[in-house]
Amino acid sequence: MVHERYRRHGRGFLAASAAVMVNAGLSDLTRWGRRRDPGPDLREHRVGLTGLAPAQEGLVLAHLTDLHVGLLTPRVRLERAVRMVQSMRPDLVLLTGDYLWHGLEFLPHLEDLARRLPRPAIATLGNHDHWCGAARVRAALEAAGVRVLQNERLRLELRGHPFTVAGIDDARTGHADVPRAMALTGGPGPVLALAHCPGSAPEAARLGARLILAGHTHGGALRPLGLTVPARAMSGRYLAGWYTVEGVPLYVGRGVGDSGIPIRLGREARPEVTRITLAAADR
Repeated sequence: MVHERYRRHGRGFLAASAAVMVNAGLSDLTRWGRRRDPGPDLREHRVGLTGLAPAQEGLVLAHLTDLHVGLLTPRVRLERAVRMVQSMRPDLVLLTGDYLWHGLEFLPHLEDLARRLPRPAIATLGNHDHWCGAARVRAALEAAGVRVLQNERLRLELRGHPFTVAGIDDARTGHADVPRAMALTGGPGPVLALAHCPGSAPEAARLGARLILAGHTHGGALRPLGLTVPARAMSGRYLAGWYTVEGVPLYVGRGVGDSGIPIRLGREARPEVTRITLAAADR
């Protein structure tokens, strides 16, 4: 009996010691990342979009995803990302989820960052937002002037012509309803779909999307170590960059912030902010 009690206490002590060492190591990695962080890459692309009006040629989209505001993402990187978007002078800012890392205590910082983005700005939610509290995240973004779409669509005018954005909610947490998001998206003008998980793209393409933007994967984050399986959850084979899905272009952004381990290894996993210039695909 005595020996069993000591064994239990010993196991508890070892577990507690391991937790302390892991936390200390994570803290050191985070501090190292903040000192060394070069900021996100600016990725610039030009893509054809069906239904674009002549006056909409050259529309500039800014795409941000996976900010993960919190302990792991250096603030300097987030500030640089916002300044990069501001400098684009985009016609439309698009955000595809995972605005927090862990905990609602970072909502004021998220709201401050979102308030400084150009308008119009449209977003959908990711798995971390649902884990932290989707209603609170949505309220903070909308208080900052960002329109959040959860299996909804929004028709707006850009340069005097219609432009539809459909926002697909997060598939990882079971909140995606692609048919609902894409309902009533027919009519004049192009249809762009936002989804946190790239795995929602094939259905969105079949239901009328003509360009799809997504995130979630962090580009694999630790690709040289072969640790890409978690990043592929609900993403299929779509890891980073451009794909053609059901004849429709899909872009998977590598994201700005960090989640899990505050290090990205491999050139194709570096943080990014994306600038997309639109051209007519049907002229």
